[in-house]
Amino acid sequence: MSEPTPVVASDLDRTLVWSARAGGVPVEAVEASLDDGRVTCVEVYEGRPLSFVATSAEPLLRALVAGGRLVPVTTRTRAQYERIRLPGGPARLAVCLNGGRVLVEGVEDAVHRAAAARAVAASAPIERAEDLLGTWLGDHAAVLGPGRLRDAERLFLYAVLEAAPDPVAAARALAEVVAAADALGWGVSVQGRKVYLVPQGLTKESALAHLERAHGVRVVAAAGDSLLDQGMIAAAGAGWVPRDSEAERASAVAPGAVVTASSGLAAGAEIVAAIGALLEVPPGVTGS
Repeated sequence: MSEPTPVVASDLDRTLVWSARAGGVPVEAVEASLDDGRVTCVEVYEGRPLSFVATSAEPLLRALVAGGRLVPVTTRTRAQYERIRLPGGPARLAVCLNGGRVLVEGVEDAVHRAAAARAVAASAPIERAEDLLGTWLGDHAAVLGPGRLRDAERLFLYAVLEAAPDPVAAARALAEVVAAADALGWGVSVQGRKVYLVPQGLTKESALAHLERAHGVRVVAAAGDSLLDQGMIAAAGAGWVPRDSEAERASAVAPGAVVTASSGLAAGAEIVAAIGALLEVPPGVTGS
């Protein structure tokens, strides 16, 4: 039996790829950077460029993805994930829906799908979590502002707020929903304008463990900005967290993780460079 291939798992949004809003950059500045070649668009939505990587990171990112050494791991649905066009992609292995779906060469792994369904069933039914999140949004509208409730293939929930809440003003409201969700076996993560409620057994690290058992890889490090990413970084034992991210603000950076020196798009480029150095993959080299 051949040795497993060392890979790095990475979250996408606010880690490797950034929207103008997430990076705190005016859209006009991003469009100017597109024109002069400093950023590369990796997602178009409703006819407009939405998500970007630093062009300086593109050659190495292409080598990592094309060589099967980078595993994208995201809370996005499959359809949302497939809007992302990473250089060198599509990736051979990918994880969507916070561990709810595993894709192998673009085909869903049915064995993992069944395991994810069992993990979700171990928490309170999604209808109870839906009632909790809806009531919470209504009770705290003065602090959080208007919000729209969404579900991700009935695996987990998220609320999309019109604007990111002030962290200080929202802290008490968030503590309330965290405690209530925990009693239902659900966890909470806040990523910009989105508040996620996710069954505690539905994790990125469990999906990566399945990839290791079934698909010939070994996860040697991981990267991610949110609380939902810290478990996979801890399981890998090493990794990276972008500066000014949810995890850093919450003082919840996983053991073994390095916080980047930069934030925004520059943090993404910094993480790509660190992954290449760890795996000894120079730009343009796609073999495993």
